[in-house]
Amino acid sequence: MKLHPLAAAIVAVALSPAAPAQTAAPSAAQPGAAEANRASLSNQDRAFMRNAKDSGWAEIAASRMAVQQATDPAVMEFAQRMAKDHLRVDQQLEQLARNKGVRLPAVPSTVQQEQVDQLRAVTGQAFDRRYLEQFGTQAHRKAIELYRKEAQQGRDRDVREFARGTLPTLQQHLQMAQNLYARVEPGRGNPYAASGASRDRRQDSDRREELQDAQHDIMEAVQVVQRMKADPGIARLLERAKGVFILPDYGRGGFGVGVQGGEGVLVTRKGSGFSEPVFYNMGGISIGAQAGASGGASVAITDIVVDGEANRAYYGRDSVTPAEIIQGRVQNPHSNVLGKVLGA
Repeated sequence: MKLHPLAAAIVAVALSPAAPAQTAAPSAAQPGAAEANRASLSNQDRAFMRNAKDSGWAEIAASRMAVQQATDPAVMEFAQRMAKDHLRVDQQLEQLARNKGVRLPAVPSTVQQEQVDQLRAVTGQAFDRRYLEQFGTQAHRKAIELYRKEAQQGRDRDVREFARGTLPTLQQHLQMAQNLYARVEPGRGNPYAASGASRDRRQDSDRREELQDAQHDIMEAVQVVQRMKADPGIARLLERAKGVFILPDYGRGGFGVGVQGGEGVLVTRKGSGFSEPVFYNMGGISIGAQAGASGGASVAITDIVVDGEANRAYYGRDSVTPAEIIQGRVQNPHSNVLGKVLGA
């Protein structure tokens, strides 16, 4: 199905995962040193510290929850280890930030809070699996990528060494989580299971993976919107938009540049808020004038098709159409966090 363009649509291309730099707070104990350190920090170093703080908060919150709610004693023990290790890393990060005169976020991001809230709604053995999937494996893969990039490319020696020193702990956590998940996931490690049951398990696993991918796309889109709203011009454009089409992940891209490949989500205006998201796959896009520069954008998009698998997984239905989603005839069981952020 081809996408019909919406009036005043905005295309948002995320060029970098780094958030805008925040104003740093100098240390009261050593104001001169803190100011000098702050001035020497690159945007990447500061962004790494903020992202590491946010990632660590989610791991600590989820692990403390798992200590209370996990049904498998091994998962509970793993969660205790996670909470202890991540709290230690968080304390080291806080001290490093004070030394560098950087103010870290005092509250979790919308993305991290939403992920922890979603975990809180799960019970029983499903809780164990969700915790190990989302916070044991997926979150640690992202954290390892974040820390490894800083360890290799960070410009400040102290921040770089902090990242390098923390990597082995994160890698150990990931290995432990993968081993545990292979044990608690039904059907894992049993090559002699009946073919019909194995097929059903594979299908269930595929649906879970598709749902996780869709949720990840939404969280990436939320981060794009948060960066857009930090720009007053784009924020005003969002307030007038009839629809927003967000392309959160491109290797190359930018206004005035043609790019190829990617996944995106579409939401449309509904009163003072926005509709549930519709997932799309796209093959190419060419963007003209920068959005906001003259009150709009010149956009040419080709090969955009509905991502039926992502829509079915996200809404928990075997059959769902973009019209049903946009018209509000299906509800998102995972809450419309993207619409909330856009409408805030």
